[in-house]
Amino acid sequence: MRRTKKMLALLLAGVLTFSNVAYAAPGDGGSAPMEEPVDNATDISNPEEEKEAANTPEEPTEAETLSEENAVPIDGETEELPTEESEEDPNAEIDAETDEEDADGTDAETDEEDADGTDAETDEEDADGTDAETDEEDADGEDAETDEEDADGTDAETDEEDADGTDAETDEEDADGTDAETDEEDADKTDADSNEDAAGAAEENPDADAEEEVTEGEEESEEAVTYKITFAEEPESHGTLLTIDDEEIGEEGIETDEEGYAQFKVQADEGWTAEAVCGDEVLSLVEDSYYEVQVSEDTEVTVSYQEVAVEEVPMDDAGLVKAVPSLLRMQKVLQESEGSIPITIEGAGVHNGTVHVEEGSIDKLTQSDDLKFEGYTFKEAVVGNDKIVAIGEYTTSDGKSHIYYSLDGDTGILLQAGQTIVFRYEETVAEYTISYSVVNEGLGSIEEGPQTVKEGGTISFRVTPGYGNYIGSVTVNDHPLQGTVVDTDTNATDYVVSNITENKNIVVSFAKTEEFSISWNNGEIRQGDITSSVTSFKNGEIVTLELTSSWSNHKADHEGGGYESNILFWREWHLNQLTINDQNIEVPETYEVNATATTELANGITVTVILKEEEGNWLGTATRYIYEIRIDGAKENLIVNNGNFKSASIDEIIVKELTGVDTFQHWTQNENRKWVWKDVGVNYVATKSNENQYRFKLEVGYEDPQLTGIGMDQSYISGPDNEGWYTLNIPGNNTESDLSCIRLNAEKVTYSVIYDMNGANSESITDEGMYTALEGENNVIRISNEIPAKEGHVFLGWKLGTNETLYQMNESITVNETSLNYVTGHTFEFVAQWKKLEPGSTTAPYTVKYWLEKADHSEDAEVDEKYDLKGTVNGLGIVNEKVIRLSTYDVPEEYNSNYNDSSNPMTTVTADGTATINFYYDLKTVTYKVKYLDEDTDESVRSADSKTARYGQTVTETAPEISGYVLVSDASKVFTVSKDGTSVEDVVFYYSEDTNQNGIPDDYEVTVTFKATNGTFDDGESSYTIIGGLKKNGKWDATGSYTIVAGDIPGTNKPAEGYQNSGSWKPQLEAGTTSVTAESAKTPFVYTYTKNVSVWHILEYDGNNHTKGTVPAPKEYVEGTTVTLAGQGSLERDQALFLGWSLKQNALIMTEAEKDVAGIFADGRLVMPETDTKVYAVWASDIDEDETPDYEDDKYDLTYDANGGQGGPGTVEDTYLNTQTVTLETTNVPTMEKAKFLGWSET
Repeated sequence: MRRTKKMLALLLAGVLTFSNVAYAAPGDGGSAPMEEPVDNATDISNPEEEKEAANTPEEPTEAETLSEENAVPIDGETEELPTEESEEDPNAEIDAETDEEDADGTDAETDEEDADGTDAETDEEDADGTDAETDEEDADGEDAETDEEDADGTDAETDEEDADGTDAETDEEDADGTDAETDEEDADKTDADSNEDAAGAAEENPDADAEEEVTEGEEESEEAVTYKITFAEEPESHGTLLTIDDEEIGEEGIETDEEGYAQFKVQADEGWTAEAVCGDEVLSLVEDSYYEVQVSEDTEVTVSYQEVAVEEVPMDDAGLVKAVPSLLRMQKVLQESEGSIPITIEGAGVHNGTVHVEEGSIDKLTQSDDLKFEGYTFKEAVVGNDKIVAIGEYTTSDGKSHIYYSLDGDTGILLQAGQTIVFRYEETVAEYTISYSVVNEGLGSIEEGPQTVKEGGTISFRVTPGYGNYIGSVTVNDHPLQGTVVDTDTNATDYVVSNITENKNIVVSFAKTEEFSISWNNGEIRQGDITSSVTSFKNGEIVTLELTSSWSNHKADHEGGGYESNILFWREWHLNQLTINDQNIEVPETYEVNATATTELANGITVTVILKEEEGNWLGTATRYIYEIRIDGAKENLIVNNGNFKSASIDEIIVKELTGVDTFQHWTQNENRKWVWKDVGVNYVATKSNENQYRFKLEVGYEDPQLTGIGMDQSYISGPDNEGWYTLNIPGNNTESDLSCIRLNAEKVTYSVIYDMNGANSESITDEGMYTALEGENNVIRISNEIPAKEGHVFLGWKLGTNETLYQMNESITVNETSLNYVTGHTFEFVAQWKKLEPGSTTAPYTVKYWLEKADHSEDAEVDEKYDLKGTVNGLGIVNEKVIRLSTYDVPEEYNSNYNDSSNPMTTVTADGTATINFYYDLKTVTYKVKYLDEDTDESVRSADSKTARYGQTVTETAPEISGYVLVSDASKVFTVSKDGTSVEDVVFYYSEDTNQNGIPDDYEVTVTFKATNGTFDDGESSYTIIGGLKKNGKWDATGSYTIVAGDIPGTNKPAEGYQNSGSWKPQLEAGTTSVTAESAKTPFVYTYTKNVSVWHILEYDGNNHTKGTVPAPKEYVEGTTVTLAGQGSLERDQALFLGWSLKQNALIMTEAEKDVAGIFADGRLVMPETDTKVYAVWASDIDEDETPDYEDDKYDLTYDANGGQGGPGTVEDTYLNTQTVTLETTNVPTMEKAKFLGWSET
């Protein structure tokens, strides 16, 4: 039985050996001689030393240390010794490549020829010329079968040797003695990877004449070719295909290297296994990690998935996993069984004899069809007189398999020579099927009995109706079945069916109880009566009763005697006790109308007592009280068991609550007037005027009784005495109200467990549990499954106190009155018991430790930091013999059921008992991806990373920096894988593009503008912008804001003239406080320098008799600065022309001379004086309104013609302008005799 991995390794070794055959030179007609093989550990310069090293025997293997007389090989498998022939000629001249030449010099191509020149086709022949078929033969001519031998004739098995006889292990050597490793060398000693030609090899080895030729496939001019490897997954994908670098493989597949090699991984989903097939070849894992394939054309690899079957784990009555013999799964050395273990069948008639079976538990094996025989039932499996529970095979590193059996499922015992594994059977007794069904399932439940039973057998089952329901019927094959009520509180009923001779169909029917009864006995209600007439109620209906105290025309003995009719004794009775269904009901504490008390009873019943009204007697000396009792949620019959009204003038005590109290008694007089202890229970007790005394005992598991209740302030408890009695003393007439009551509650005791190792040299055993003596409240202690170890001793068990019982692992002890007799205080102390091994003893213990991987640890941590010790057990073995431990540790669901490679399931037992086997279990892992996506497009901005995490591991993923992008999600993400591995999701980091690589995503950039008024910023500019990033709650968000920092704000130290080196921002701006949004950033921040008012003066304008327009507004200017005066603007003056501004007010300029002295600012600029200043408009006459001053226009003469008269003005020369309106002379007018001057006329 060999694993596929080993076979692949042997095949690979064979290929490497074949590939080192030397090629024959053309025309040689034979094969070139091979050089002697060179061992890596010997000096090749000394042939004698080399020969001696080749003949040196190897160190014995692990299997050789086992007793060869006792170990039973499987099917007589033996190991052949090397032959002389194989030692002399270790190099078989066989061409293993696909396109290499055979020893005869011909090209084998894919049709390879053997050394004899015949065509081997796919049926390759060995060096001796025989056909090896798939059963390849070694160089010695012997058939290697699946037990392949190296060229020296020794069995390679898993310990493969090269042609030189040395162990190749994973570092295989070629036929020339050099190390091929992964860089295989050709037969001419050139490196195939670099593809050097024979000429290059000849330069290095000039003596190798036969190696000068170069085959066609090795020509330097040949172009490098690669091939495509694609994948098909069937029946469908249940895993992930990965490159050797753990990148996921897409539909395009992968590409080989120039030599046709490709590597890939298959990561199967949890619960699935995978197998890779290339052509007809099933690929094997390399280093238990990846697959490697070599092809000469584009090829499709098929990956097949198969679901892993899960075996149901049986449970014991306490719900703990039973110790089930599991298969010994040793990933490196144990093979999967192929039915090679011989067993003998007995008691099965014609089926008796020897058969071969797989390894495994006996329970599992006997469930296979091959071991089921009609008319017979499996009884037991034995070796000699020992009953066994499992069988298996253990394979040592030399490939030898050894059969073992187990008596307890924990320790494997090697089958000795002459021993036989026997499976015993007995004739089968008829078996019948029992089926169960429920009608109206929601109204009750059934605890089913067995599903099958042998003929004549008996079954039992329990039926429990739900609250408010009842069992309608139970039938067996349509016949009614009567049962026995075993719990009157729940009406749980047990049913039995005996002498079964056929299949049984059991049908249980439940029904809802529609109506319940309510009853009471007014004789049990002292000094009061229930006056209601209701006797029944519907399921869940509210029930109302009226309770009335007696009229006070009776004299009552306060201790319950008869009544005396006496009108002189009217008494008032107060309600102080009420019980329903034996449960105490709280009553109102005052006697005012509408006083209320509410009690929540079992099964959800609520009882409310309300003082509804009160009535006074006709004398006005006493009052009668009327109560309403409201019962809600009842789904059972109700009985008002008890009630009591006490005299308002007499003291009584009600015992209302006793927790943890076993017996409660009152010291009182009996009917014979003798003082005795009388059981009280929960009831009323009339008090005496002197001291009232009670005594009580506590239930097992209780201590420290505490007294509370109304009127108990001066009471006290003493004891206990030797018999366990406590005394309760209550002073006479010690009552504070009509509701004086006793509430006595003891404290529940919790017990701890410790283990006294009693000199053991193993680690301490602890039990963190806390236990009680109350049934169902963690009152069962289970002995630890860890067994201590002590050098030179055998562990016998645990003792508790003076109890002589020896308790074994997983044994149960109930905390009760019996077990507490062996306990001191509150601690169960178990002491390890030992038996000393006598000198020369053939047996000794060994220790098995079970380690579970921690969820969180660094990958390079030490073992004790990676794993927690979770269990230790001991086994017993034979000194100096090897024992195999079958893993029976109850591995939690989140762990791999197979232990890892660090485990050592086999050890040699030592006399001092210190031998140790360690099993390390790794947590299951889940695969997740870390994705890097563009937040806008959800497209990848970088390839996703595939990662694994352990169940329960807390993982922190940190986002990397990606050029051209900015992270917009959290920088790190932490998640914890659930224990069942179901809570894992891919981790996604979102990025946003950053085209200007300023560290701010483009989508979240905001431009902030700063402007300066009355000056500039320090850089001389009056406008400045920065780019900020919008965030909300620390995350990039377009609706968020950007907080301006000090470095964003430009310097403000360059005011303009007339302004100080100070100012203010608008809007207000404060570094580290002021924030902007995308909208608010549209408004710039403006810095305004503060004006220096002392150097500013007002410049005012005066229109100087202007007739139209508006005078320019006054403005402030800094003294000494040159001011450009305003222009004419809209100012006008009729028949005048604006000449400029002057500091003095001038009349209308008529002449050039007047203009010259008018003080007009010729260039229109004024140096601002150190005071407020006014300038006046200067106007020149322009009568003809031709935009030219009159003093610059031509002048015309005006001639006055006397028209025959005498005198007059005559001619006025060069005085008048064109179109000027002239006022004619009226005083200096001509005269004429006998005529009167009438005026002037143009004609």
